[in-house]
Amino acid sequence: MKLVTLFAAAALAAVGADPTALVVDRGLPQANWNNAAGIAERSNVRWTLYEQGFVADEFRLGEPGEKWVVDRIRLWAVPGAKGIDPATLGDFYSKVQLFAGPAEGDLTAIATADLAPGSNAGSANLRILDGVMEGAPLYDDFGAHYRIWQLDFENLQFAAEGGRTYRFGSLGAGRDGQPWFTHGANAAKSAGRQDGADGKLFLYDKSGKFASEFVAGGETWNKSADLNVQVFAHLEADVAVVDGQLTVRGALASQIDPSTVRVDGQAPRGFALRNGNREMAFPGAAQGCLTATRFDGAPVRGCVR
Repeated sequence: MKLVTLFAAAALAAVGADPTALVVDRGLPQANWNNAAGIAERSNVRWTLYEQGFVADEFRLGEPGEKWVVDRIRLWAVPGAKGIDPATLGDFYSKVQLFAGPAEGDLTAIATADLAPGSNAGSANLRILDGVMEGAPLYDDFGAHYRIWQLDFENLQFAAEGGRTYRFGSLGAGRDGQPWFTHGANAAKSAGRQDGADGKLFLYDKSGKFASEFVAGGETWNKSADLNVQVFAHLEADVAVVDGQLTVRGALASQIDPSTVRVDGQAPRGFALRNGNREMAFPGAAQGCLTATRFDGAPVRGCVR
């Protein structure tokens, strides 16, 4: 049976005032693609549980005490089977789902897109791109060559606690029993950034119920593997009106770069740190949404509740 966590530390890129950023980067391999690299050196692999369920992996954002919001999760799928490479995902699948949740329990579908035959458009929250057009090679499956599809699940607003491990996985409902294959890779052979890769994978049934852990190697694959994933997220600021001024409260207040702060897109007239540096207040602003970056480049966002 072909099946297929990852424990990903957040690597935070400098993003200026961008309210979201790539914080977990375990993207596609940068080298050793397919059997042309040699069986021992090949980096890429795809996993499926066929009709039984889906393969999942893990990520982790930031540090304990931080509040994160996942805006987008990017995965890759390789749907080709029996020598047929579909022109669209809708040709093979009637529905695609993204499952996620804390590592301690079962997973739930946090995004669902219905697909029509001949179409990649099924939801405003799922953007499907031809991975080959985005720079990926064709996938070599014992001599058959299939496209890799990039799936961007967007507008997720998935709340995540800093330092806590979360699991994720995707599943497509085949129109005629087509299996759903998720792209993965061996970190050591990928020659690129592979945040949190640990060689562990997890198996869930179609409803998101946990089945078992899985470590690649042996008969199905000759090395360890993780699912490829990119997680885009931002820190959630506690923003409120205090003494008539829009204020960021908590430990995050003293970590924000004041030069990056925008309130409803406009730079405030100034700021003041108070209450033992646990409040950053903005004179003249008493409502609205704030975007900024932390001094380490992590994006920050928050609105007056």
